[in-house]
Order: sequence, then C-alpha cells, then structure tokens
Amino acid sequence: MIATVRRALRAIAASPRWRTALSVLLAISTGLVSGALINEITIENRVNWLFAFKSYNLYILIFFALLNYLYYDSIHKIEVEILKFSDSVFCIAYVRSQLLPDAVEAAKIRIRNGDTVEFEAAMASFKKVLR
Repeated sequence: MIATVRRALRAIAASPRWRTALSVLLAISTGLVSGALINEITIENRVNWLFAFKSYNLYILIFFALLNYLYYDSIHKIEVEILKFSDSVFCIAYVRSQLLPDAVEAAKIRIRNGDTVEFEAAMASFKKVLR
C-alpha cells in the first residue's frame, strides 16, 4: 500500500498545480482533524490526553502526518534529481550514457555493411563523445 501511495504522490509531485493543491488540502485537512481531536479530548475546558488514544481523530491525524511525510519526501527526491542537472559534469556524463549506446550501434551497422572507410569516422565520433 505504501508503494502505491508513493507512486501516486510522485505523479502528483511532478505537476506544479497538483503539488500546490495537495499541499493546501493536506494542511487544511490536518488542521481540521487536529481541531476535532482537541475538541473531542477537551472536557470542562481541560485537555485530557488519556482520551486521545480512544479517539479516531488521533489515528486519522497520524495517517495525515504519514501522508505529509511521503508527499514531501517525494518532492524532495524529484528536486534532487532536477538539481543534478545544474552540475555540468553530471550533464556531460548523462549525455554520454544516453548517446554512447546509439553511437556503438551505428558503428556496428557500418562495420557489418563493410564500410571500413566509415570506421575511421565512427572512431572519430567515439573520441568526440568520450571527451
């Protein structure tokens, strides 16, 4: 169940509009449930914390706290991935990892077709990619 919730929260966290809406919804819901919990355990203008464990609102509040944690953890992971692309060394390594398999496959096709003249061009493009 937690894995399903994490996947849903990651999908929501990818959209700025949904991120804002969910943040507001979670904050309002947590506030309402907190107020209901305090209202339920307050007797004669005194808060009796012993009644908190008998209240369903406490468990709903714990659920919202867990949901908040999972949501903001997902947002944090997305933002860390985005920040990686601000590093030029990471960007170069990422591009290499994406382009190198295609360049190798193109060279294999050239060699299989007997284009040994093109092999030198392929090796030059490999050297260019690996710089």
